[in-house]
Order: sequence, then structure tokens, then C-alpha cells
Amino acid sequence: MPYWLQFTIFAIIAGLVQYIITYFKEKGKNLATKEDIGEITKEIKSVESQFVNETEKLKNKLAILANAQTDIISMERQVIIEVNKSLFMWIDSVLNTPNVNNSIQINNYINAQNQLYKNVQQDEIVLRLFVESDNIHNILHKIILAFLKIQAEKQLKCHEIIKINNEIDDIKPETPSKEKREKLQRKIEERKTALENISKKVLEEYTTLAPMINEFREKSKEQIYKILKPEH
Repeated sequence: MPYWLQFTIFAIIAGLVQYIITYFKEKGKNLATKEDIGEITKEIKSVESQFVNETEKLKNKLAILANAQTDIISMERQVIIEVNKSLFMWIDSVLNTPNVNNSIQINNYINAQNQLYKNVQQDEIVLRLFVESDNIHNILHKIILAFLKIQAEKQLKCHEIIKINNEIDDIKPETPSKEKREKLQRKIEERKTALENISKKVLEEYTTLAPMINEFREKSKEQIYKILKPEH
């Protein structure tokens, strides 16, 4: 039997005993008559009914609290999953490269990447509301700042490539000549070099950040297991 229920029953019994003692004192300590017994029985039934009602109310409140706790645990677990999902979708986008021959696809790539970053920002805010872990928050914030820098560098290079594409498009329609073919070839090589340089830089920076990313993943798993198996 729960401690709170034992305490409640004890209090009720003590109250009944006190009531009976007081009742008989008021009767001049005479033997109980049928009327006395009837009154006492009536009072006991009244107290029993009140006790049952209060017990049910307590049970309902406890059930509500238990359900609320379950919902919070479920939400906490879900926000950890969601922030990991949005983070790694964003990282994957930063690491990938669009078709550099098509400026429209490059712009679409930049816009999609910006939206993925916004998703990470939103999920980070929700994570701070539900998860109390400075370690997880600090690691995540460092990863976001690092990849935001990489994203800015890569998008800057993408805009440079779009500019090169425009120059290439301006050359193509004109009447072919040796000079123009050489100019076109130089621009194509310039675009290729720009892509190779930024790809190499991104890969190097990702390699440096990989241990931190893995640590965040492991800390997230630990937090989920901690939620599922809380300490008693």
C-alpha cells in the first residue's frame, strides 16, 4: 500500500476515534443507546464515503500526472531524434555539390541549404526547452557554428561559379574563333579549379569536425537511454 494512502487511512481512523471519545464524553459517559449507535454508524459511513471520494480524486490526479510525465518523456526523446535528423540532413547538404554547369541548380542548392539550416536552428531551440544537458547543447552549438562557416565559404564559391557560368554563356553564342575557344577553355578550367578547391577545403574541415559530430551522436544516444531508463 502506498505511503500516502496509509497516512490518509491512519488520519481518518484517528479522527473517528477522537470523534467517538468526544461523543461519549458529551453523553456523560453513559452506555451507548440505539440512537447513539445509529448516529455513530451514520457518521462512520459519511466519513467512509468521503474517504472513497477523496481517494478516487487522488487516483485521478496521479493518473493525470503519470500521463503528463509520459508525454514529456516522449517529447524529450522525439526532440533529440529530430535535432539529429535535421543536423545531419544539413551537414549532408553542405558536403554535397550541385551540378556546377547549371546556375539554376546551384541557386536551388543554396536555397535548400539555407532552409535546412533554419530547420536546425528551430530544432535547437526546442531541444533547449526539453533537454537539460549542457554537454549536448554546447557540442551542438559548436557544430552548428563550424558548419555555418563552411556553408558560407561554399556558398560564396558557388556564387563565383555562377558568375563564371554567366561569362561562359556570353562566350558560347558568339562566332567561334581560336581566341574565344581559348577564353572559353580558361573559364571552364577556372570553374573546375574553383570546385576542386572548395570541395577539398570542405572535406578537410569535415574531417577535423568528425570526432565532435560522433561525440554529439553518442551523447544523444546516452540521453535517450537515460530518458527511457530513469534513475530511481
